[in-house]
Amino acid sequence: MAATIEIARTSQWVNRIREYVILLSDVRLGEVKDGEKALFEIEPGEYELQLTIDWCGSNRLPFTIAEGERLLFRCGCRIRGFDYFHPFTMLYYVLYKKDRYLYVVEETPPPARKVDIFIAGQRYEP
Repeated sequence: MAATIEIARTSQWVNRIREYVILLSDVRLGEVKDGEKALFEIEPGEYELQLTIDWCGSNRLPFTIAEGERLLFRCGCRIRGFDYFHPFTMLYYVLYKKDRYLYVVEETPPPARKVDIFIAGQRYEP
């Protein structure tokens, strides 16, 4: 049985029409478009996830995945809001922080919530 990784990209004005290239241990796995999710089945093991766009990229995120496990990652560009209009922000990242222009983080799924059901004042136990 294979393991699954899901990469969700935030929708942002910066890089809206461009795709992020997904690298898994320096091997091209696929792409993810603006505001979309990409789902990949991989073999269990230890990997390093990185995203690139042109000559810029993200941090390298090491992770270990077990058989049958599903991991969720969120990614996007660090330039948001009014930073996009600052004349030196883009230049700073392109020249000095090429490996920090994008980001990728592992999301932890929210804990399952227990819902109590009451029927005629009595707690329902299935």
